Amino acid sequence: MQIDTNAIRRAIDLREAARFYGFDVNRAGFCCCPFHDEKTASCHIWPDHFYCFGCGAGGDAIAFVKRLFDLSFPAAVAKLNNDFQLGLPIDRPQTAREALAAQRAERERKRQQERREEAQRTYFNALDEYTRLDKLIIDAGDNLTDEAAEAMKRLPAASYRLTAAEMEVRQLDG
Repeated sequence: MQIDTNAIRRAIDLREAARFYGFDVNRAGFCCCPFHDEKTASCHIWPDHFYCFGCGAGGDAIAFVKRLFDLSFPAAVAKLNNDFQLGLPIDRPQTAREALAAQRAERERKRQQERREEAQRTYFNALDEYTRLDKLIIDAGDNLTDEAAEAMKRLPAASYRLTAAEMEVRQLDG
């Protein structure tokens, strides 16, 4: 195999890969480890590597796929190349044109990831604002304070921002 494995490592966001393979990675980057039986998430997944605090498994995206599917190193590289449509040649050296196309694709994947992360930040900020306003209204009960009245005025706009942010996150995760 003559593929530049560093190109695979640079192109794959391991959190995205873990989600692609069916793992629920939380906002903090943790999921239940696929390599041992557990009920509490102990496997931390960063964009470029993972480490399980329960069993000690760790490595990059290639190591993750290799161990997850019990594959050889070349087969894991080929699986990532295929699953994420990287288009990297695995049976010959990469041409300059292919290298340029791979760099463009990598930049686009990173832009999309940044857009997803920004959309998620916007969503959680909108959720926090909606929750804060809703709590002010609920806590006021029948005793309508100026603060609760202001919250009632602002709640529809906060609800709209929350819905719009949720739709954007869903569209980008699509």
